[in-house]
Amino acid sequence: MNTLIIYDENGAVIATMSGGEHGAIGTAVVEVPENMTVSHVNTATGEVILKPREKTAAQQLETLRKAAMVTASNFSDEEAAAVPDLYPAWEPGETVAVGDRRYDAHTGKLYKCLQAHTTQPDWKPVDVPALWAEI
Repeated sequence: MNTLIIYDENGAVIATMSGGEHGAIGTAVVEVPENMTVSHVNTATGEVILKPREKTAAQQLETLRKAAMVTASNFSDEEAAAVPDLYPAWEPGETVAVGDRRYDAHTGKLYKCLQAHTTQPDWKPVDVPALWAEI
């Protein structure tokens, strides 16, 4: 009897199928997760090995950017000021809380919110010191 065994990248079994009469497995539809691809198939055993799908350079860069932003959220003001472009850009129409940091691309400076508000086109950080402090 033939058996089809499908593993994930860690060697865990995802699915198995055994053949019917005369050992034929027939047609099988197996959903492969979007982040996985087939590594290889062992035709002698029927094993299908999956591996993580490789990320594009743009996807890898985006992952690094997100990791940097998470790390930057714990920076002191002094550390944050050294890498202002790791923070979200200031833009109108966004609700911000006290302590939120925003990068102003026009001035190249980083600002910290002093009072919760919804940003307005004419309330740019550089123009409203009651709402924003330059870091």
